[in-house]
Amino acid sequence: MVDHSYAQLVHALPAGQTGVYCHDLDAFWSVLEPSREPRPAWFRWMARATLRGLERAAIVFHSTQAVRSQLLAHGVTDPARLVWAPYGVSPEYRPDPSPSDASEALLAPLGGRPFLLHVGSSIPRKRLDVLFDVFAALRARHPDLRLVQQGGALTPAQREQVSQLGIAGALLQPPKVDRATLAGMYRRAWAVLVPSEAEGFGLPVIEALACGAKVIASDLAVLREVGGEACTYCPVANVEAWVETLDALLSGRHHAPSPEARRARAARFTWQQHARTVLEAYLHLLRPGFLDHKTKDGTR
Repeated sequence: MVDHSYAQLVHALPAGQTGVYCHDLDAFWSVLEPSREPRPAWFRWMARATLRGLERAAIVFHSTQAVRSQLLAHGVTDPARLVWAPYGVSPEYRPDPSPSDASEALLAPLGGRPFLLHVGSSIPRKRLDVLFDVFAALRARHPDLRLVQQGGALTPAQREQVSQLGIAGALLQPPKVDRATLAGMYRRAWAVLVPSEAEGFGLPVIEALACGAKVIASDLAVLREVGGEACTYCPVANVEAWVETLDALLSGRHHAPSPEARRARAARFTWQQHARTVLEAYLHLLRPGFLDHKTKDGTR
């Protein structure tokens, strides 16, 4: 099962032969930590049924050690059932352009001006409010700077913030693009910003690094796990710190990790290794006698 949000299906499957990939715990906070995400009773009932399915699965795959720690801290599953299978980087994300890269035309409205890029949805944990505040403050020092936000349909509150900050004319939100074009956007960006307050992995980090882009990310354990020394980190939601860090990079007072270091970090993540890890976990599960052992434990 490729996503934990479908884990309720484990109740209808042979649990002892089923694996579920848990990308993060977002779907379960209303049950695991109700004060963190208050939800109505019907939602909690659904979340609990899904969580119970995840708890029954013979294998729970996870992308980062940060997610593993959360799963164990909340007693979701036994450590022996956890399998670390990090994401990979798709081949489109590379330093050299692809013939199908349409980013030049898509970014033409910027008139060749430098831009910051954010890739992700507009859900609260992505902290677009921080992104917009940081960008507005930077534009006071770097008037030619532009912001490209890819992937998020802004909420009314976010649109109001953009209007109040006076940055609507400097914000470009292209339509959904294919991987080759997104890779071109990474390559053309002055830097990629990841101001999230929580992530399960942070796929844009390794996509951007694979393209050789500079990445400035929130100082989260999970993003440091993924980005290592190839990224620059700022305190979560600290607008002043983000502005000063970016201004120092833009003005040349500080320097980001080298393009070689960025690409080398991204090269550690491959879909081939991901697939091998998943395959090996299932082959281990299907060993003669293994399922019989699971049945005795009452988990089949």
